[in-house]
Amino acid sequence: MTAQCDKQYCYKSCRLQLLGGGRCTKAGCMCYHVALDFEGRPVGRQYPEDDLWYSLSNFERREILDVMRSGRPRRPSPPRRPGSIIQNVVDKWREERDRRVRTK
Repeated sequence: MTAQCDKQYCYKSCRLQLLGGGRCTKAGCMCYHVALDFEGRPVGRQYPEDDLWYSLSNFERREILDVMRSGRPRRPSPPRRPGSIIQNVVDKWREERDRRVRTK
C-alpha cells in the first residue's frame, strides 16, 4: 500500500514547518534537511524536489520567507483539491494578483 502524497503540498508543508524540504515517499510525505540561501532558495540540489521552490507562486514564496524570518513554524492549510469550483476561483485570483505584482 502506498500513501497518497501531493509533491508541492509536501514540499510547502515542510518548508512552512521549518523542517527543510519535503518529498513524497511510499510511506507519505518526508521532510529532509536542506541548506538555503538568504532568499529561501535551496543551495545545491539534494533531491529533485528542491526544484519545487521555483514553481511556487510569489505569494507562497513570501509566505515561506515570512515564516523563516519569524522563526515560528506554521501549519500549512489543507492540500488543494484540483477541479473544485472554489479552488479554481482562488487559483485565478492568485494568478491575476501575481501578474499585477510582476508588472509593478
